[in-house]
Amino acid sequence: TASGAAIYNNRLKELMNEKKLREVSICLRHIDNFTRGGALADYEAVYADGVKLQAIWRGKKNAHITTPAGTDLYMEMNDMEPIIECGIARNPGDAMAWSDGEVSLGPVIGTTHGKLVIDGPICYYGCPTVPVELKIEGGRIVEVVGGDAKICKEIRRQIAEVKDSDNIAEIGIGLNPACMFNGDFEEEKKARGTCHIAMGNGFYYGQPAR
Repeated sequence: TASGAAIYNNRLKELMNEKKLREVSICLRHIDNFTRGGALADYEAVYADGVKLQAIWRGKKNAHITTPAGTDLYMEMNDMEPIIECGIARNPGDAMAWSDGEVSLGPVIGTTHGKLVIDGPICYYGCPTVPVELKIEGGRIVEVVGGDAKICKEIRRQIAEVKDSDNIAEIGIGLNPACMFNGDFEEEKKARGTCHIAMGNGFYYGQPAR
C-alpha cells in the first residue's frame, strides 16, 4: 500500500509483473477522496468499463490526443497490457487506488511529440489560472511555452533539477462518473471524460528502467 508521495522503486512493478503482490495506492489523498465524489461510485460498474477500455486499447500501436483546450499530441504506444486501476485489485498483479477509475499506458520512449495544453489541476502545483502549454519533442518537454506564470516557473525548475522529469511517461483516461471537479488532482484525473499525462520515470507504464 502506498500512502506517501507516488515515488516507487522499480522493484514494485517487477513484483507485480511476477504476480507476487497487488497494489493499493492512496498517495496524496484528502479525506474527501475517501468520503465524497469518486469514492461513492459503483466500482463493479467502473471496473467493467475499465475492462472494455483495456480491450479497445490493447495492441494499438499509435495514439493521437486532442482536446478543446488545444492539446495535439502524437505517440507510439508500448506493447504492455494497458493497466486497469478501477478500485478493485483482487488478484496478484492487480493495481488500484482510492478513489479510482482509469486505464493507463506509457508511450514508447522518444516518440511523443506535439503540444500539451493543461487546463486541469497539476500534481503538487494545483489548478492553473491560465492553461499551461508545453511543447513536446522526442518524448520530452522541450519548452514551457506559457500559461500560469507561477506553475510555469515550477515546471521549469523541476525539469532543470530532477533527472528525467521531462520524460512523457503515461497517458491515463478517466472513467469514474462520480468524481468531482473540485480542483484536486487525484480526484479529477479519475473523472470520466478526462485525460492525464504523467512526467518522469515510466517504468511502471512499460518503459525501460532508468
